[in-house]
Amino acid sequence: MDGHFTRRAVFPGTLRMDANLQTAALLAAEVSSGKGTAWRPRTVSAVKIRSFVCPGETLRLEARRTGRSDGGLSVAVEARIQQRLIGSADIQFSAEAHS
Repeated sequence: MDGHFTRRAVFPGTLRMDANLQTAALLAAEVSSGKGTAWRPRTVSAVKIRSFVCPGETLRLEARRTGRSDGGLSVAVEARIQQRLIGSADIQFSAEAHS
């Protein structure tokens, strides 16, 4: 399959961002947003992709809550290979009523 880097296979950045969102959403699901509401991703900022992820490398994602207010939740996600930071993002959630 042809891609951005035809001579070097790498894990696509868009899939890494999707994994960041899923990891942050798992953390958000553990934090109560109030009766009858759920956390929904609102914005993604400060996205940094510092290094490629090559086939066979193990990527570890870590999410931590960085803020909470009425109706809002902030989560920082970091991606590491072993101890080396290779990417990060900040994700803001808002509380929305279940449909």
